[in-house]
Amino acid sequence: MNNTYTGFFDYASATPLSSAALEVMTPYFANSFYNPSAIYADNVKADLELARQKAASILGVKANEIIFTAGCTEANNIALQGVLRAHPGGTVLVSAIEHDSVLSVLDDHEGNVIPVHPSGLVSVEALETLIDDDVVMVSIVYANNEIGTVQNLREISKVLDSIRQKRGASGRPIYLHTDAAQAANTLNIKARTLGVQLMSVNGGKLYGPKGSGCLFVGSEVGISPLLFGGDQEFGIRSGTENIPSIMGFVRSLEDAVSNSRNEHLRLQKLQCIAVSAFEHLGGVVNGSLSSRLPSNISVRFDGIDNEELIMRLNQRGFKVASGSACHAASGDMSTVLSAIGLTNKQARETIRVSMGKYTDEQSVNGLIAAITQILA
Repeated sequence: MNNTYTGFFDYASATPLSSAALEVMTPYFANSFYNPSAIYADNVKADLELARQKAASILGVKANEIIFTAGCTEANNIALQGVLRAHPGGTVLVSAIEHDSVLSVLDDHEGNVIPVHPSGLVSVEALETLIDDDVVMVSIVYANNEIGTVQNLREISKVLDSIRQKRGASGRPIYLHTDAAQAANTLNIKARTLGVQLMSVNGGKLYGPKGSGCLFVGSEVGISPLLFGGDQEFGIRSGTENIPSIMGFVRSLEDAVSNSRNEHLRLQKLQCIAVSAFEHLGGVVNGSLSSRLPSNISVRFDGIDNEELIMRLNQRGFKVASGSACHAASGDMSTVLSAIGLTNKQARETIRVSMGKYTDEQSVNGLIAAITQILA
């Protein structure tokens, strides 16, 4: 256990950079600083393409289907807006518990929101009803960052397979995209196995550098670029590649996936300890417990203001969140908690406890003791 992170319970927001990722990044800040597009930068270009091949192998796809990005917000925008640009008149369906980088696309493009059950699971029945002849993309977050709900992407992909068959070769395509920002540490992220044609991955959530990640775009997908320039990243994401960031991202992705099974089981045990204790204290867990990230606990305590609880925990050395860090300062009710049926009062009683590789039983017991003292 690294004592630096004993009280840190906000891994869904950010993860510390691993020493392994920092080590592979370091040479590219100075000694190998070349632009990979330069004629003389053969070594850097080769390193970039090797990193792409590694990422592709991990995701179970081809190297030319990997686009390196500056995190999931960019990847999500390239995916949704890029497909909609390539298919004029097409519309998009997104789940009600998506990250804002997905939901906000509806501000400028035609589409609808797919409701979710109180468990946080997408209503497949509603999805089927909403799909009409104009829908070209469905975007479903793999694992939600606030309540940890894990979606059954295979089930959803089968629905879209059926739609494709009905449309035939002359009809509009329909693609499934998933935001997998929270998934790589503990879940299977083989894109083709999941049945998705596009997938966003975020390095800042798996002990890689912030502002790093990639977008898988299946070779069958029609997509247009949002930025124009030097045609880097197969013309989908122009701009000089951030080589240090890419190297750190790929190394952290390798480590995360190789340890994901053991980490899933380890965190699941800690989750059980915490959930049992929180429920004993009168807490109510939001969302499904069976289809959930093992690292996530979204819990509300009746009559307890979450901001006050978070501040008092911080004074005791424990860092938890109220939900998405992107909305922590706005004061607006979480769209995710609203989507699963919580009232404004219940949302303001909710905290999110998210665990990671430096969380152990001792630190969980310390958090439980602190919350017990505060509630008393």
